[in-house]
Amino acid sequence: MADYWITFRLARNIAYDDRLQALTSAIKDASSMYWDEPASFILVRSDMKIDALGETLEPAIDVKTDLIVIGDLLGDETRFVGTIFDSDLRKFLPDIRKL
Repeated sequence: MADYWITFRLARNIAYDDRLQALTSAIKDASSMYWDEPASFILVRSDMKIDALGETLEPAIDVKTDLIVIGDLLGDETRFVGTIFDSDLRKFLPDIRKL
């Protein structure tokens, strides 16, 4: 069991609502507990390893325009799925890896 933070950016296009619903459903299905009060930041508890969690969430987004960043709440592992447009993220999370 591990606790993760997930933040995401979804492109606001015609499929936005569908992708948002698919992503939040996938997150809820992959977790035993979650907190999703902020708009694009969710805390989850899951039996999945960080890579498996990212792979589970990836089908819900358009990897060319969207982004999910997942971090281990108590550790130093971070992953991303999708496209990073601003390379400054690596200044904060130099060890982040793409799935």
